[in-house]
Amino acid sequence: MTKSTTQYAALEDIASRWDQWRMAEFPRHIEQRLRSVGTFGEHAIERISELSDELERLLSVGPTLRAIDFFLARGSSQSQRLDRYATIRVLEILDQVKGGPIAWPKGWSPEDPNQRERILQDTEIGLVRLVSMKSAATSGPVATLDAGAISGELGILRGMDLIALAGGSFEISAPGTQRASGLGYTMAAPRTLAINPWATTKLKILAQATGPDDLLLYDGSATTASKIQSSILMSVSNTLQRAGLSQDPSVRPLSIRNTAGRRAYDVGGLEAAASLLGHDDFTSVAKKIGIRSHGRVRVR
Repeated sequence: MTKSTTQYAALEDIASRWDQWRMAEFPRHIEQRLRSVGTFGEHAIERISELSDELERLLSVGPTLRAIDFFLARGSSQSQRLDRYATIRVLEILDQVKGGPIAWPKGWSPEDPNQRERILQDTEIGLVRLVSMKSAATSGPVATLDAGAISGELGILRGMDLIALAGGSFEISAPGTQRASGLGYTMAAPRTLAINPWATTKLKILAQATGPDDLLLYDGSATTASKIQSSILMSVSNTLQRAGLSQDPSVRPLSIRNTAGRRAYDVGGLEAAASLLGHDDFTSVAKKIGIRSHGRVRVR
């Protein structure tokens, strides 16, 4: 069998699976499925449901693979395109369609040149959370970044820093980091971070398996701080890869943390984002969360 024949067979298999997805009327159950997994906010659920319906209509009127290509290319802005790719991957991961992450079209890169670790769309962060739910070992680091922790805190958090609250929720006592940035401010100050509800079940497992003085997010054999942190971040990078987001060079583990900062900004402005991220410089905060207009002022 030639390489071209093999590729054709693979494409035919993908087309067949998407046809089955449409015939099984899965789009009509997508909202229920998304709510049941618990990793998506309401805005993301509405957006994925809307796009799922659109994809179903396209598949019903034209050749399957062409319809998918048209669906992915239809977004007129970067955010719309990112939502479409995330939707495709969400539908695959929910076992409604089997397949691998669809490649970005040639000639178009989703990278944002203005942000090294761009914030994620609501659809994308829900997707990352969903993929991380495979185990507590993967959901723990993602949930900690999703709460606003910096990478330097991941490898020094201990069991005693995970605080169980009434009702089954958790907080993390983030110790902060002492290293100063090039601008002279502390990279992250000590603070308390609320763990998002989607990770509660997995963190209960993590809490039960971790002693008060044990490292919370690492149980390997490395003893140096740099290797421990690198191992944890690698697990997050693998999660981003499984989510299909690693093709975008502006998506990195700290994109999850920056997204948490942006959520805080949307509710309470730059001061709220700075408090969550542990920074005292608005310029740095604004850059990290993708805000273009800001003043060079300090919180404290």
